Amino acid sequence: MISKKEVSHIAKLARLKLTEEELEKYSRELSVILDYVRELEKVKTEGVSPTSHPLEISLPLRKDEIRPQELEKKEKLLRLAPLREGNFIKTLGVFKKHEKTK
Repeated sequence: MISKKEVSHIAKLARLKLTEEELEKYSRELSVILDYVRELEKVKTEGVSPTSHPLEISLPLRKDEIRPQELEKKEKLLRLAPLREGNFIKTLGVFKKHEKTK
């Protein structure tokens, strides 16, 4: 069983604030999920080729090209962005301390 301490640590890494009830709930739910994964590990899969879809299908591909209406949408979105650097939306860093933005 996953302890509430482990769930609390995961929540901290994900920057989530959980109540005591949520810690208890997620501890139970994650434990059930891991128990199911342990059951799946027992299944014999030797000789079974991996698949990403049960049916043989292929998706039609289109030519990769910029369409004029997409450029208009892109410019509109860039104008709405709080921070911008060239043609990109600038975001704050995730794994480092960041300075306050202007």
